Amino acid sequence: MEIEKKYLVDPNRIEELKNLSFYFEYINQYYLNDPKDSWVIRLRRTDDTIHEEFFLTLKSKGLLSREEIEIKISKGTFMDSLQHARTAISKTRFHVEINP
Repeated sequence: MEIEKKYLVDPNRIEELKNLSFYFEYINQYYLNDPKDSWVIRLRRTDDTIHEEFFLTLKSKGLLSREEIEIKISKGTFMDSLQHARTAISKTRFHVEINP
């Protein structure tokens, strides 16, 4: 079970937050099924400039909490599966330590 929290970031502070970042990773996500389905099926490639990892993820629909199954896969399986992708997104995730 995953409980996902999302935060809005003031666009005027993005550069400041990037400077506070102690770790970041590039993420490419590819969606394999119709968004109307009850589960999302996704391929994900993460790259933190040192190593890359590949995952197949099944994620249920929901607003507050969702079921999630994530399986680490080989680069070959990832590349073979890309031919079935319907849509894709790319993002950079910045990890920032925030002291309360």
